[in-house]
Amino acid sequence: MKSFMNLLPEPYKRSESLRQCLRFWLTVYAIAVAGLSCHAAWSWRRYESTHDLAANWEAEYEPLNRLQRRIQQVQRQILDTRQRQSLVRELATEQPLITLLGLVSQAAHGCEGKVAVKKLHFTRDHQNTARPRRIELQGWSVDQVSIARFVALLRESGRFREISLVSTGVGQLHGKEVHDYHVHCYF
Repeated sequence: MKSFMNLLPEPYKRSESLRQCLRFWLTVYAIAVAGLSCHAAWSWRRYESTHDLAANWEAEYEPLNRLQRRIQQVQRQILDTRQRQSLVRELATEQPLITLLGLVSQAAHGCEGKVAVKKLHFTRDHQNTARPRRIELQGWSVDQVSIARFVALLRESGRFREISLVSTGVGQLHGKEVHDYHVHCYF
């Protein structure tokens, strides 16, 4: 068997052991730093390539983005145009009130003074356009035939969708007997 004895002094042995340990951990630290540096460099390159790729995609997408904004502008313009067309259509189909008053006046005149209109009321429903607008007429006549002639003349004008004689009755005017009427003219 071989035996040997280390004659080196104890402080030198400790410093040598410390140097070996220090060399080992410095090597581990250097390898770790080198590995982390490589990983950081690889991650940075990957980030740059992803960033460049995203920038390229955004550049490619920009014409589509402009086109989408343009489509939204055109859709707003179409909506505005449709609203204006709806308003124009409504105004075009709506008969001026003065024309309707003229028709009522002509019908009364056609009865040779035997019919008078004492109340005229114009009704229009702004919220429900499906509901027709109407003129309510109330007045008096010397006889029932004149009322029938008045309603017939209103129908013959062709400007009203529907004309309905709502009621008739008998009343007094300046001591003479007259016939009251109530007519609805829908247009």
